[in-house]
Amino acid sequence: MSKLCKLFALPPAEWGYLALAWVLLGMVELALRYVSLSTLMERLQIGRGRLSFDAPRTACFSERLAQLTGIAGRHVPFDATCLKQALVLSYLLALHRIESRLHIGVLRENGLDGTPELQAHAWIEQGGLVILGQELQARYHLLYTAGFMMQH
Repeated sequence: MSKLCKLFALPPAEWGYLALAWVLLGMVELALRYVSLSTLMERLQIGRGRLSFDAPRTACFSERLAQLTGIAGRHVPFDATCLKQALVLSYLLALHRIESRLHIGVLRENGLDGTPELQAHAWIEQGGLVILGQELQARYHLLYTAGFMMQH
């Protein structure tokens, strides 16, 4: 099945989440050009108090939001890095009153020319499981963690 056929086969609710993730990725891309990460995270926390949804609090729902965020990230006209996707997913989860943790880790490796390079990776953990960024997360040394939860 082609990618386009798979996309059109999505249920309407998933189309909505995909579109929202796509728009939020664009907003995060622009925001990170003008404000610091800490300021953006603070703004995301404040913005979540305005709107919330009741949703199934299952691991499947959280994992599906992570998958849809990843799909949206592959179809934007800029580099939707793991950090941008993690910020969007944490926001979407918090809109549904699902607590998550955003982790940022670092790794020091030698580059192609043999000089040491510092690399970073962001991932989301929900309910003790990594739901976004799990393929690389184990290699990185944890540097920063932030909890996200909708304020009532």
